[in-house]
Amino acid sequence: MASPSTQVAPLRRRGRTVETAPRRAWDLARIEEWEATPRAERAGSTAPEAPSLGEALAMSDEMAGLTRGEPARALRLAQSFVELARATSDRATFAVARRCRGHVFRRLGQFRGALRDYDSALVEFERLGMRLEAARTAIGTVDALGHMGRGDEAHRLAAKARSVFLRAGEEGRAARLDVNLGLLSERSGKPREALAAYRRAEAIFERQGAVTDLALTRFNHANALVSLDRYHEALAIYRSCAEVWQSRGATATLGRCQLAIGSVLFRLGRLDEAMGLLEETSEMAASLDDPELNATAALDRARAELLMERLDSVGVRLDAAIRGFGSLAMHADQAESLGLRGSLRLKLGQAEEALADWRRAGEIYRGIGHQGGTAWADFWHAETLARLGRVGESRTLLRAALRPLQRRGSAVAELEARLLLAEQELKRRPQEANRQLELVARRMRTLRDPWIAYRLSIARALLARRVRAPRRARGELERAYAAARRLQSLLPWEALQAQWLGRRDEIFDLALDPELIPEMARARWMLLWSERARAPRTSLGGVTVAGGAGRAGAVSDPDLTAFQATREDLHWLDAGERSRRFAGPGSPGADASTRDLAAWRKKRAQALARLERHGKRLELRASRRGGLGSYAEPDPASIQGALADDEALLEFFVRGGEVVTLVVSPRAIEVTASSRHFEESREAAARLRQLWDRYRVGPGFIRRHEETLTRTAALLLDRLRETLLDEALPQVPSGVRRLVVSPHSWLRSVPFHAMAGDAWDVRYALSGQSLVARAARATTARAKGPALVVGVASADAPCAEQEARAVAREHPGSTLLLGDEATQGAVRARWSDARLIHVAAHGGVQAADPRLSGLPLADGTWSVHEMRAVETRADLVVLSSCQSGETVIWGNHHQIGLLPALFERGARAAILSLWPADDETAGILMSVFHHELSSGRSFGEALKVARRVVRGVKPAPYYWAPFVLYGADRRGGTSS
Repeated sequence: MASPSTQVAPLRRRGRTVETAPRRAWDLARIEEWEATPRAERAGSTAPEAPSLGEALAMSDEMAGLTRGEPARALRLAQSFVELARATSDRATFAVARRCRGHVFRRLGQFRGALRDYDSALVEFERLGMRLEAARTAIGTVDALGHMGRGDEAHRLAAKARSVFLRAGEEGRAARLDVNLGLLSERSGKPREALAAYRRAEAIFERQGAVTDLALTRFNHANALVSLDRYHEALAIYRSCAEVWQSRGATATLGRCQLAIGSVLFRLGRLDEAMGLLEETSEMAASLDDPELNATAALDRARAELLMERLDSVGVRLDAAIRGFGSLAMHADQAESLGLRGSLRLKLGQAEEALADWRRAGEIYRGIGHQGGTAWADFWHAETLARLGRVGESRTLLRAALRPLQRRGSAVAELEARLLLAEQELKRRPQEANRQLELVARRMRTLRDPWIAYRLSIARALLARRVRAPRRARGELERAYAAARRLQSLLPWEALQAQWLGRRDEIFDLALDPELIPEMARARWMLLWSERARAPRTSLGGVTVAGGAGRAGAVSDPDLTAFQATREDLHWLDAGERSRRFAGPGSPGADASTRDLAAWRKKRAQALARLERHGKRLELRASRRGGLGSYAEPDPASIQGALADDEALLEFFVRGGEVVTLVVSPRAIEVTASSRHFEESREAAARLRQLWDRYRVGPGFIRRHEETLTRTAALLLDRLRETLLDEALPQVPSGVRRLVVSPHSWLRSVPFHAMAGDAWDVRYALSGQSLVARAARATTARAKGPALVVGVASADAPCAEQEARAVAREHPGSTLLLGDEATQGAVRARWSDARLIHVAAHGGVQAADPRLSGLPLADGTWSVHEMRAVETRADLVVLSSCQSGETVIWGNHHQIGLLPALFERGARAAILSLWPADDETAGILMSVFHHELSSGRSFGEALKVARRVVRGVKPAPYYWAPFVLYGADRRGGTSS
């Protein structure tokens, strides 16, 4: 028999016999040559001879392998292979070519095209009696059917093909089919079935010594363990797989494994390790010039950074992922990246841009037949449309998404969709809204979810207001508030950001609606809800538990450690359920869905019970120590009792388009609400902030425009006094000259002391309830150690060390840390024992992650997060820095800046700046303040004298008014 390269065969063409040229071997070069040949020449050329089955199969495998690095080329070659095979008129070759193109389509996420090719190849192989090749075709078909949501067909086909392989002694192919069955089971929400399939495959690969196949299967095994929240087991397997690929030099595969390890470390709360590994893998991907690994690394880092609120870098990474997956034609991953970018843009307030991303993601998912992804994109698309007021479009999308969500057993997603639908029907069809809410309420009997409970109570309160049932509405508001406090105490920061904080205004705005407030108790009701809006997040044991970052190794309390670990587990249990419901379009059977959902509910209930148990112990210990860690429900009578006879609390609350002012004295509570000057007040406050920024332009600018700047500041302060204080001060009882101001929202940056004038002594408070807490702690032991004075000079604070030396001279025996001596360790070692603390340094706010806001020391920033971990027993903490009092807000009014951290950890009083202070005049003010303090004056009196001295030199409010006193007015015993 002639060799393939020289074989000559007669070919009948157009009625006559011709001799063909020597036969050429079939390889990719021949396919590319055919592709480059013009179509007219192809039509007139001699029909090519069919390849041997071995040649066809080798080419098929080679083309499928190209999809990772060269997807566009792989698709072109596969198309040409089909055309060339058709020209041979050889049915077996044509079936192999169709199957090859099906592989390429499948790996590119084009599942409809893949199934068309697979079905054609399967039918042809069956007709030719090539049962083994038909079974080989079934391996890819099973995977494509799974992605198309046709799980039952996939399982039937897999069982038939597996028996063919085993009868033919093709154990390796049977094992590969088991791997695809495992992937199908994972997508269908059946991780335990997936594990069984992976174990069968592993046993075969291990027996055959197929190390690479075994490692890939174990990698999938670890993925299934992650979906079961068995993170430590998964981590061990991932690491063993990484060792295999490292030893074999499979760098790109190693990178993918490292991404998985980083994801698990992130879920375990080991954020530093996780981010380090993700960054290392990103660098590896860039050096390898592997487009898929680059895009995957960018997506994984974006997921982590979005969860950690590092929003400044997330957008860049998602753009890179979208471009990368787009060029690779990896449509499902591209759609996921677009959806995440939609979430990012929504956080940034870019609703129209977010809408475009969700719309495009939905179109991509629909195009590839990805039902779960389509439902996910439609849900968020609908929510964004609702925010933009396009309620009709939103309703249509929601109704379309409900059916697949129900069918997939996605309990939380379905309830969120029904709640959103009910919220949109409230005004239009209250009966339909009530029907949807009843469906949610019935499901909630078995699903304990504080976020859904909160949303349900809010929606019911709105419905009660709509049908004019104020008592029922007030009851639902109380239930919503209880769920909100539960959310605050149970969930990590990341989950709070994603859920409650973005919508927390609605409950307080609704609670202060005049239609719902009983006239007899109007003042007390409004003070109660105004205080609730300011309540800090629960902090347990004096250490705030803030997501994974809060799991510090220095914490030794077993209850706190268990609380932190359990809350992380709860967060990721929910995150896992949320991701699984959208991970793939496979629809499990009804029994399996119910079983999986019941298991999830059971785990969730157990985690909540553990949280309650450990949390109660921590709260009890914190309350025994008299700390602020245990949250106390606001009590109007207690707030009144915490005020001295010559004091009044002025509490301002921003509600929608009006400012509610409460004037609280020991004997009365007066309330005024005005929307008349709301926009003028807000504009004046914003312009004042802009004016302070202009002083930072430079001395030349100030000299030229100082008179104008001073006059403008005076006009803006006058306007704010007229719109805010002039309505409140007449309500203050006669004989009162001391005011405690508790501002809210954008009013926190307003210098009320500069507007009130010399007739009033003004100090500030985070809330009225904080006065009660400080009064309760007044008898607790205070620090007895020497004063701690810290000075760190920089370009933004060149006089900081000079200021620190002047302050230290006013407090003999104080500890002075300057420059390189002012390390975080040195400050931390002396912080808890210092009776007075003064820090002169440049301060700053990190809006992307407020926990990182803080004071730059010699060896890095001492952040809010770290300050929360150290007890503060000082009577007074002075932070002489730029914007140290700036309260960084997540959502709208949730305080997590330096100021709340100080009071949370035990400080009685603090002096901080509301805007970037002038370095030179700040030094003068602080020197005078400490001199007056050492002479026996109270904190407020000393600060008032210091302001007066600076005002005599620099009359502009920018210089003398930035520093404010929060908390107690005197050392030791009382706040009076």
